[in-house]
Amino acid sequence: MNITLLIIDQDNPFRNNLIGRLHHENYKILLAVRQEDIKQILDKEDIDVVLLNLDKTNREGLMILKQIKTESPLTEIIIINSSKHIALSIEGMKLGAFDDFFLPFDVESLIQRIKDAFLHKLSKK
Repeated sequence: MNITLLIIDQDNPFRNNLIGRLHHENYKILLAVRQEDIKQILDKEDIDVVLLNLDKTNREGLMILKQIKTESPLTEIIIINSSKHIALSIEGMKLGAFDDFFLPFDVESLIQRIKDAFLHKLSKK
């Protein structure tokens, strides 16, 4: 599967670890830290799936989720979050996120959900 994956995360070590773990999947992986980066990427790329880490962004992350769903409604979003922010995950799901994963998580399960999100996007076209 040729999946274009956007990872939005402000935690460099976590982001780098995640990229390392996902690299063998042959995804086209794009990175964004700031909201301005996200806008530029959405303007240039057809993003299939977004991994959005809400753990550090909190409410700003929900605004990012809304922005993505407004500008690219077919893009599927998987929230990554800590269990201390369950309310944010619930709100994100109500805003249209495809799924959520709580830290720590099993990478193989995340990979399967990325594939599921991609297939879900294709089914909406």
